[in-house]
Amino acid sequence: MVFRILFLLLSLTVYTFVYPQGKLVPTAKENAATVYSKFNINNISTLIYNNGNADIEGADSGFEYPKGTNKTAVYKSGFVFGGKIDGELRVGGSTFGYGIQPGKILNNGLAEDPNLENVRVFRVRRDYKSADLGMEAEDEGKSIQQIYDQYDKDWNEWRVNDGAPFEDVDGNGFYGSSIDIPGIPGADQTLWFVANDLDSMVTKSFYGSPTIGIELQVSIWGYRMEEPVGNTVFKKYLLINKSDKEIKEMYIGIWADPDLGDAGDDLVGCDTLLNLGYVYNGDDHDWAYGQNVPSLGFLLLQGPIIDGASTSYGTFKGKRIKGKRNLRMTAFSNIPKTFHPPEGSYEGTIEMYNLFQGLQVWGYPYPIPDYLGGGYTKFPFSGDPVSRTGYIGGTHITGSMADLPGDHYMMISSGPFNMMPGDTQEVIFAQVIAGGSDDIDRLGAIILLKHYSQSIRSIFSGECICLPTVKTPIVNYAELDNKIVLHWGEKESAENVEFAGNSIFAFQGYNIYQLSRAYSKLEEGRKIATFDVVDGIGNIYDYVFDLENKKYNYALKQSGKDSGIQRYISIDYDYIHNRPMSNGSTYYFAITSYLISDNLSISPNNYESEPYIITVTPHSFNPGVVTKDFGEELSSSHIAGNSDAEIKAVVIDPYKLNGHEYEITFQNNNGLSWSLVDITDNKEIFSNQANFLGDNDYLIADGLMFVVKEGTTDKLTTEDIYKITAPLVEYNNTKAKEDVEKINVFPNPYYGASEQQIDKYDRYVTFTHLPNKATIRIFNLAGQLVRKLEKDNSDQFVRWDMLNESRFIVPSGLYIVHIEMPEVGKTKVLKLAVLYEQLVPDYY
Repeated sequence: MVFRILFLLLSLTVYTFVYPQGKLVPTAKENAATVYSKFNINNISTLIYNNGNADIEGADSGFEYPKGTNKTAVYKSGFVFGGKIDGELRVGGSTFGYGIQPGKILNNGLAEDPNLENVRVFRVRRDYKSADLGMEAEDEGKSIQQIYDQYDKDWNEWRVNDGAPFEDVDGNGFYGSSIDIPGIPGADQTLWFVANDLDSMVTKSFYGSPTIGIELQVSIWGYRMEEPVGNTVFKKYLLINKSDKEIKEMYIGIWADPDLGDAGDDLVGCDTLLNLGYVYNGDDHDWAYGQNVPSLGFLLLQGPIIDGASTSYGTFKGKRIKGKRNLRMTAFSNIPKTFHPPEGSYEGTIEMYNLFQGLQVWGYPYPIPDYLGGGYTKFPFSGDPVSRTGYIGGTHITGSMADLPGDHYMMISSGPFNMMPGDTQEVIFAQVIAGGSDDIDRLGAIILLKHYSQSIRSIFSGECICLPTVKTPIVNYAELDNKIVLHWGEKESAENVEFAGNSIFAFQGYNIYQLSRAYSKLEEGRKIATFDVVDGIGNIYDYVFDLENKKYNYALKQSGKDSGIQRYISIDYDYIHNRPMSNGSTYYFAITSYLISDNLSISPNNYESEPYIITVTPHSFNPGVVTKDFGEELSSSHIAGNSDAEIKAVVIDPYKLNGHEYEITFQNNNGLSWSLVDITDNKEIFSNQANFLGDNDYLIADGLMFVVKEGTTDKLTTEDIYKITAPLVEYNNTKAKEDVEKINVFPNPYYGASEQQIDKYDRYVTFTHLPNKATIRIFNLAGQLVRKLEKDNSDQFVRWDMLNESRFIVPSGLYIVHIEMPEVGKTKVLKLAVLYEQLVPDYY
């Protein structure tokens, strides 16, 4: 015990004397071509350098989370590798300093000039031409035009020939700049660079090692999504042995100096089941994050590939290879601050290789504390800090600096493996952060981080994250008498939504919400309907974090009915105010689609699209309009064949009826299907339709839902042909004269306010049932013209904002409204009473 105390005091003394700022200073000289770019597509903003360094900004921590708060969680991180060539240890990569330089290894075996402009960090964003780039501009202190120009330049100069990844849109295996998409497939932002370790001065200034001959192709990417994916940076390292030597007993290491705000009160740990190394706060308060300190981890998703059992599978470049397996995290290191491998000395190579193997820097194994039974481990601090069980830091029992809250360095390692000349290895990991807000304390952040890590692992497949593409339906609407109809069954929109997803997630249904305002959040509104696939799956539950009890609970996330897909809804009830809809009132609705995983143990196991928001005002047909109403059915003519099937069209949107003639025919391609052709326009509307049930799961075209129900006796064959003729939306002047008798104004009396108003200054009354053209004159009882309003549009409503011609508020009183309708040849006179709670000055 005396020795341990003396060692602790000595360690503290050395730390204070040698490193007064608490950081090691890189000894390697910065290369002239060393440049960086920022990853900042989601909740994280951090820097990526083309010499392999990451997260540092100048001499300060550069991993900002949450983005825009100036709070940082990592001082610096990097990727290291090492092995034996002809029995000699060699190490390269990046930690505090770096042992690699920008650029590839050329075919002649020499290094590319690191000062060339094309060895920069490239950055692309798949939607940069249409996206709002204000976020990046603010984060980087640049103009939007500068951000756009950088994205555009890197997009057009994307280094596919040097190994930069791309999305092969046309599937031909080759990059087409006008078709294919630069970057990791599906990612919202990708950064890429290539580096090598051929400069012996650089490698020796790193850890005193000779060069190896490794080329590193590095991809960093992310997604603009909610957490956990929105709290994650994904990184892929391709290591190519471009030397003429075999590298034996090789290891890789993911190294970091994490600083959660205050660097002096952190602890680190690992989770061997998750392949996760992480950092958390050692006490309940941090000077930067306060009481809501996040936890950050490095999650190994895909380790190096080696030979495995004949029945095992390994993953490499997105493909599963039989007889192979991927190495897991094989060691975790909590690196003592004062004993970090020294740079510029071959001793650093030896000590780093010790760490790779799961040893302490001086080559001894990590002891397990006596109170845990003793022995040795390659995974120190693998206990649970939340329950305070197992081998954890902060216990002050071991007498080691590693046991105390402080500024810790850490590394997860994987190996050994061999690399023959020309061999390539692929390592993929995720840098994940959780907590830091929403009243989550330091221990809750650990729980959240591990849950995030498990979730990310569950959706990781090959070299991509299998995030579903959730499409928003395109919604049309019909405003009818005291009701509205929403429909989203047009072929292109429906197929775009319902064919979304991937191998893990698939389309499940649609949700319909009523909102109180157009800008309301979904959770603030009322879900009024769900139409989902009939597959025996109804309600979808997922884990929700319980802040108070620091645990996850199962909660309802999607309330499916297993009722079948329907692509329209008729609504005549106001669910926000619990009463029937009324003409002239404005309502707000939102439609979303959602996907689920058939493996419901995955979390999150469902994703919901962004809402398509609709603002509608129910009203009767405009004066003179004659057409079919919603829900009316159009019968068909059976012009060929002998089937007794029921073929019809149901009116969904009366305003879209066009008078065209349609033909329904049948084909037999591995089963009977049917097609719809617009004979009038001589075009096919849709084909290969296989629904013969007569339910509501049909596409919608030109305001009609075409329904095909198989017969009971004589079945449909390819000989059958049916025709349906749609009515026209017509105008009848005699009816228009009758309809304008319904002209009215509401509210009347006007008591100084209306529930439709946004605030007390948003005053108005509404005139209804107006024809396309009308002149409205408003007089006071003295016969003075107060206001004149002109109407020349198809909307049957006109609002008066209670202002006179001089734009002053009119006083309380009785007003005479004269409405002139030249096209109809009629006039209408109304009386309107205006009453305020307080008298408004009369400006007449």
